Amino acid sequence: VTLAKQEPAIWPDLDLMGTLMAPKQPKSNQRGGIEILDESSYVQQQQQDNEEIQQQETPSISDIRIALGPHYGFMNMHSGVFTDLAREGLAAEMLELQYPDTASPQERRDLRLEKELEDFDCNRYLGDLDVEDDYIYLTAMNMKPHWQRHHEIDETTTSTSFFTPEESAQLASIPYPLLPANSLPEQDESLLLGMLDILFAYVNDHIMTDGDPTIESSWTVCILSSTLSWLDEFDSLELVVGHCIRRALIYPYLRNYELAMYCWNQVACILKQKRRCIIRCLLQVRNILNRSECHYLGNRLFIDPYLVWIQRHVTDAQVSSLCRRLEILLEGAEQGKVLQKESLGLDLLKLEQLIQEGSDDGGSSSGESENGDSSEEESSSSSDDSTDSSTDINEDSRCNDQRPAFTRLLDDEIGGSMLSLDKRLENLNLQMDTKAEEPKKLVEELN
Repeated sequence: VTLAKQEPAIWPDLDLMGTLMAPKQPKSNQRGGIEILDESSYVQQQQQDNEEIQQQETPSISDIRIALGPHYGFMNMHSGVFTDLAREGLAAEMLELQYPDTASPQERRDLRLEKELEDFDCNRYLGDLDVEDDYIYLTAMNMKPHWQRHHEIDETTTSTSFFTPEESAQLASIPYPLLPANSLPEQDESLLLGMLDILFAYVNDHIMTDGDPTIESSWTVCILSSTLSWLDEFDSLELVVGHCIRRALIYPYLRNYELAMYCWNQVACILKQKRRCIIRCLLQVRNILNRSECHYLGNRLFIDPYLVWIQRHVTDAQVSSLCRRLEILLEGAEQGKVLQKESLGLDLLKLEQLIQEGSDDGGSSSGESENGDSSEEESSSSSDDSTDSSTDINEDSRCNDQRPAFTRLLDDEIGGSMLSLDKRLENLNLQMDTKAEEPKKLVEELN
């Protein structure tokens, strides 16, 4: 039996399970037909009611949030999670923030910057300036991740064939939280920047592990993301890119500036693949955090809300616009206009200059030592001139010798050793003869 569509059209986003399971929006209460008999009296009554409402002191949303305590998580939807719901000690294991339920957003930012300065290891950074011979670095740079392998395929296939059956089942089984129906443009911008922060951390771990997450992957993703480790928020694209590069020079295995910029270029490649590629990356982040005993709560605070928000409220046009902005920023960084090392607050250029000066000093000292050696050679050659006359005969005999220099030297050494060996044998024979004559002398004396 073939059933025809009532309206011939293609239904988009059927593979996005979050859109199919979206709750129905409540219908707005519409007032029934009210007949106003006296319009003037009705207007006066409305004005009196409005004046009474204005006279009443109604607390604002910010005042309510201050009274309830600091909020965090996706769209600041959570508060008191680590005090009321999480087990004891989870905050210290999951976050770098010691008291997340009492620290304000500005305190989180200040504490994070202070902690980063304490954790920065200049020796590790200088040691990773040249990583061209590092095996893991070469593997990461030569790896072709999934957002590059599926680029050509996704342009020709339909949207329903993008996700694997396992990914579709995971999208259908996620406990999607309820999100506010409407959000401000500033909130959308902050959420998109937080998504970039998480994607950067994911890309770094993905290429460094060759696409096979390890037991340390949850720590790597969380430590590189200020959103997951400090519950931080961002309000500008340049700020989130700079802070991610800063943390990439402090915490991971390879702390290299060029590697961090390469990760950001890969994030731009993910954005080019639109929403579905972002969802695939976040699903892999969700699996990484879900297998961890310390970081699983990050899914509830950020990843699950991001998955439902991207499916229901984000459009491909928004992702494309964000991608263009990121590419322009990265081009400016390559040209030396923005995001330079001096803007990271770690004095990287001074450290590199000290290393350069040290290498230059080493080269000059080696040159001086060579000059000293040459002067010593000249003095020794002048002192040896007096002894050259005594060895003229030997030199003449060597010059007349037609054997190669290496052969003459070897023969001389062998001949000299043989002569010394003959002398040793003669001495031993003399000693044996004297010892053999001693008993004869004793016998003669007794007789």
